[in-house]
Amino acid sequence: MTSKVSRGFMGMFSKATPAADASKLKPGVALPHGGRVEIGAPTGRWQLVVVYRGKHDPLCVTYLAALQVAYGLNEEQMRRWGLYISRPLGPEESINLFSEPALFLVNPAGLLHVMVYSNASFARPDLKQIAQGIKMVQDRKQPIRGTFY
Repeated sequence: MTSKVSRGFMGMFSKATPAADASKLKPGVALPHGGRVEIGAPTGRWQLVVVYRGKHDPLCVTYLAALQVAYGLNEEQMRRWGLYISRPLGPEESINLFSEPALFLVNPAGLLHVMVYSNASFARPDLKQIAQGIKMVQDRKQPIRGTFY
């Protein structure tokens, strides 16, 4: 016998879930190209791409203090990158649609090696842990993971 609380909680998961989003990028593929800043082309070097919500978000301001990031993605570019997109809650937040946070690590061959998508401003990877993880991947020459799909 289950309580009302547990039935209610389990009911959250009984609804049909949408199919996997085919627009999301996959590990081991090349990033979309085009725009004012060319990112992800094979350079022989590792590249880290961090997507943030905008300067309206205090968490983004703190996060970006440690980084130099290009800005100004339009909706079509956000969709090509498979980003989660939000409507502003009001003009104090933004007047345009904006992307939610994401992080991409591109290997020297220009392939997506690591990716992190979020749909909330507070759910982003710690930059210190990311730096440690990147060093480990490079030192151990680890292959791209998560390609069995």
